[in-house]
Amino acid sequence: MSEIHIVEGDLESFAKTVGGIPGERLNSVDGETILREATVGMPGSESKVHAGDYGAALDRECKKVAATLTEMESDVMTIAMTYHHADEHTAAAWRRLSRDPASEAGTGVPGVDRRGGRLVHGGGDR
Repeated sequence: MSEIHIVEGDLESFAKTVGGIPGERLNSVDGETILREATVGMPGSESKVHAGDYGAALDRECKKVAATLTEMESDVMTIAMTYHHADEHTAAAWRRLSRDPASEAGTGVPGVDRRGGRLVHGGGDR
């Protein structure tokens, strides 16, 4: 499995960018009006009858995508918070372990021994 590399602030930046798409782009789309207005130049065309319906369908799809992107923004922010909490928890655990006198004596972590300031894995020098 590859190592996960998360740069500080990247998840939040990504979430903000994704969350901005609906407001900046999708919510401003008014396909129904645009297609109805376009039919002015098509007198007598059979397409003219369907243009409003196609525009309404386009509007519905934009709203679905906007809702999904908004949900995705929330999910990515949840992931970012979870990552930061896990990272803080792990760092705190390593700090506790490094200050634990038992680990200095080699008995704090099974299979890990500290000798001369270095970790020896597997219980012996290699």
